[in-house]
Amino acid sequence: LENLPELFLRREEKELSRVKRDYFELCQQLFLECFARPISDWCRENHLIFTGHVLHEDSLCCQAIMQGSLMRFYEYMDYPGIDILAENNQCYWAAKQVDSVARQLDKKWVLSELYGCTGWQMDFEAYKNIGDWQALFGVNLRCPHLSWYTMKGEGKRDYPASILHQSAWYPEYHYLEDYFSRIHAALHGAKADAALLVISPIESVWARAYSGAFDGLTGTDPEIRRLEEQYASVFHMLTGNRIDFDYGEEDIMARHAYAENGTLHIGSCAYGKVLVAGVDTLRSSTLRLLTDYAAQGGALIFAGNPPSFVDALPSGEVKALASACTTIPLEENALTEACANGREIKIDTEDASLLFARSYRTEGGRMILLLNTDRKKGRANAALCLGTGKYLEQWDPRTGKITEPEYHVINGQIHLTIDLEAGGERLYRIPARKRRLPKQEAFRGTRTFPLPDIFRYTLSEPNICVLDMAAVTGKTGLSLPPMEVLKADRALRDHLRLPYRGGEMLQPWYQVKYKGGSTRLCDTITVTYRFHIDALPTGISLALEDLEHICRILINGREIPRKSSGKWIDICFDKIPLPDEVLCPGANTITLVMDYYSTCGIEAVYLLGEFGVMLANNRPTLTTLPETITIGDITPQGLPFYSGAITYHIEGLQNTLCSVTAPDFGGALLKLSGKEEVPLAFPPHKALIRDLNAIRLILTRRNTFGPLHHPEKRQYSYSPASFITEPPCWTDSYVLYEQGLLKKPEILY
Repeated sequence: LENLPELFLRREEKELSRVKRDYFELCQQLFLECFARPISDWCRENHLIFTGHVLHEDSLCCQAIMQGSLMRFYEYMDYPGIDILAENNQCYWAAKQVDSVARQLDKKWVLSELYGCTGWQMDFEAYKNIGDWQALFGVNLRCPHLSWYTMKGEGKRDYPASILHQSAWYPEYHYLEDYFSRIHAALHGAKADAALLVISPIESVWARAYSGAFDGLTGTDPEIRRLEEQYASVFHMLTGNRIDFDYGEEDIMARHAYAENGTLHIGSCAYGKVLVAGVDTLRSSTLRLLTDYAAQGGALIFAGNPPSFVDALPSGEVKALASACTTIPLEENALTEACANGREIKIDTEDASLLFARSYRTEGGRMILLLNTDRKKGRANAALCLGTGKYLEQWDPRTGKITEPEYHVINGQIHLTIDLEAGGERLYRIPARKRRLPKQEAFRGTRTFPLPDIFRYTLSEPNICVLDMAAVTGKTGLSLPPMEVLKADRALRDHLRLPYRGGEMLQPWYQVKYKGGSTRLCDTITVTYRFHIDALPTGISLALEDLEHICRILINGREIPRKSSGKWIDICFDKIPLPDEVLCPGANTITLVMDYYSTCGIEAVYLLGEFGVMLANNRPTLTTLPETITIGDITPQGLPFYSGAITYHIEGLQNTLCSVTAPDFGGALLKLSGKEEVPLAFPPHKALIRDLNAIRLILTRRNTFGPLHHPEKRQYSYSPASFITEPPCWTDSYVLYEQGLLKKPEILY
C-alpha cells in the first residue's frame, strides 16, 4: 500500500522507480502466463501453428503501454509476426526486433501483416517499397492486408485497398508476389552476418513511467523521449553504415544467454561484440552476464553514459564495469568504428546512409541484399565493395534471371559501380566457384521514336460517373437537403437513434444474428441523386448496392424494373439497365425507395457506359466520350472517376526492338504490349520489348471509391474514419488523383 502512489506519481528524489519497473514486469508476466503461453500450448497440443502479431510495435512507448516487451511474446509463437501499417511507416526496428528473436530461438519463419491502412491509391511501386525493407530485415512470410469477401457498405472503406478482384490490377498482382518470392527463395536457409548484439532499453522506459508520461502511445516525458530518440538513432547509425546486429531482450537473455571463450551466445546466435547504448537501467542478471563476457575478453562497448541503475535501483556497478571496457561517445563515427566487424558492405555515394544492405552466409557462398530506402532519388555511379570473393552473380528478383555483372577483384575484394534507382534493390551472390552465366548486355539503340501528342485509346471497362450527393426523406419524418451520402447516412442514423457505421461498428453478421439487423425495419426512405446530361448517351447502366432492400427505382419520375443484368466490381453491386427513353438533356434524377435496416447504409451510386464526364461547378455532367486522349492527366478529359485499364495504341514500331522508359504515370502499373507483354511496375520503369504496339496503363480504384472530398489528397493512413467527410476534412470539390501517362514515355530503337 505504501508503494501504490508511486504507480501514478514520481517521487521527487527518485529518477527511476523500481515499483514501476516491477509493475510492468508483473503485467508482462501475467500477459504471457494467461494469454501467450496457453495459446502456444493449445496450438502445440492440437498440431496447429501459432502466428499473428501483438499490438503496436512502432516504438518503445507503444510496446511498453500495450504489452510490456514485444520480444518476450515472440518466444511463444511458432511464426512470430508484426503488423506494419500505412505506406510511409519507417519503424524499421519493428522488423529487426522480431527477426532477432527468430534468429536467436531458431524460428524459421517471420510473418508480417503489411499494407493495412494504405488506401485505394496504392500502386505496385508503393507496395514494393513497403515490402522491401521488411524482406531485408528478416520477414519471409507475407500476410497482405487485405482481401474482401465483399465491399458492401462500410466494407469498401475498411482499410483499403482490397488485394482481390475488386482492384483492376489484381490479375497482375502475381508480379509483385513473384518478386518477393524470389527474394525469399534466394535467402531461404541463409544466416545473416550479424556479429553485434544491442541491448534493448525497454525496461528503462518501464522504470521512467508515471501518470502523464504518455499521451496515448507517445511519450511526453523528456527522459522517455530521449530514450526513444536514442533507440532510433542507434538503429540508424548502425544500419546506415550497414553494420548488422540483433537486439538482446534482457529476460530472454536471462534464460537463453551465456558467455563462452569471449563470445556471447543467445540460443543459436553468437556475438563477437555487445553494445550498451541509450540504456538507463540493466537487470542484475544482465550485469552478471556482461561481466563474465568482458572477463573472458569479449568486446563490450558502452556508448554515451553507462547505466547508473541496476534493477531500477541506483548503482555504480555498471559504470565500474564500463571503466574496464570500451567507452565511446554516442556519436556516429565512434559507434561505427567500435561496432564494425570489417565485413560490412561499403558504399561510396551521396547520402550513402540511406542505402541499407545485409550479408548472408549460405551453402557455397554469400548472398547480399542491397536496398535504396530513398523513394524519391536514385544514386548514379554508386561504388560498392562487397567484401571478400572472386566471383559475382546478380540475381534479378524482378525477372528471375541470373547474370554476371561487370565487376573487379582488388586485393581479394569485389568492387563494382552501379546506378541504383529510387527505391531500387540489388541481390548478389558471391559463390565459391564460378559458373557460366550470360553477361549483362546494354541496349545499343540510339534512335528516338517520336510519340504523338494524341492517342487512340481503349478502355477495359465502361466509364464511370460517381453520384455521391443525395437528398433523403423518410416515413418517420426525416427530410434532408442534398448532401454527401455518408453525411446523409449519419443524419439518418441520428434521427433513428442508430449507432454510426465505421471502424468501431458491430459487424453486420453479428447484427443480423443477434440484433435483428435484417428483420427489424427502421424506416422506409427515399434517396434522390441528381446529374446533368449535355449529350444523350445510350446503353447506360446504374450500379447500386442493397438491391434486395430497394423497393422502387425511378428515373426522372418514371419507374424502371429492378432487374439486375449482372454484377460490377464486387458481388454487392448490381447493374440495372436504364432505358434510353427515360433520360433527357439537362437535369436528371435517380430516386431510390428503400427499406432501411440497421445493416443498411446510404451509399453512392454509379452510372456506367460509353460517355464522358465533366465536373462543372462540382456537378457531374455526362458528355460524349472523347475519341482520342492526350498525354497528361485523363481526369479532365472525360474520365475523372474511371478506374479500370486504359490502352494507348502506338503505330510504327513493327519489327523493331525498343527500350521504353515511362518517367511519370498515374496508376498502379504499366504493361507494354508487343511480341510479348512486359510489366513496368517499379522504377526506373524501363524495359526492352520487340514490336511495341500499345502501352496499357492499369489504374487504381482511388478516383471511384475515394475519399473524394477530403482536402488532403494524400493522407498518412486510411481507415473508415478517412471517409467521414466532415469539416475541416471536407471540400465541395472532387479531390482526384492524376491518372494516365503524365509524361511521354521515352522510346529508343
